[in-house]
Amino acid sequence: FFFQAEDGIRDTSVTGVQTCALPIYLARNVGLVAQLDAMAKAKGVSSSQLAIAFLLAQGDHVIPIPGTNHIANLEQNVAAVDINLSAAETQKLSDIFAPGSGAGERYVPNALKGVWL
Repeated sequence: FFFQAEDGIRDTSVTGVQTCALPIYLARNVGLVAQLDAMAKAKGVSSSQLAIAFLLAQGDHVIPIPGTNHIANLEQNVAAVDINLSAAETQKLSDIFAPGSGAGERYVPNALKGVWL
């Protein structure tokens, strides 16, 4: 469960503050997601499906493991297997989400201990 807080988005179930959602980083990260959303809309798929299809396009050494609590979301995730990305689409997503493109850390330092990082 996430809720908006003045200093970021708080995940009350696991990690505490998501530093990537702190105001100083949020606009940059929202901009990246907006590009994903636009590509997904143009392709007629959901953003999550496009993200999964992109990961699948990286090769057999990458296995996406999306989490969900709803069968409808699971079915949507599985349908991403049938999404074909062109080389240009794959490259565009690679450019958008190149290493270092996102701002902030996924976990606060104390939470990293909980995930063995």
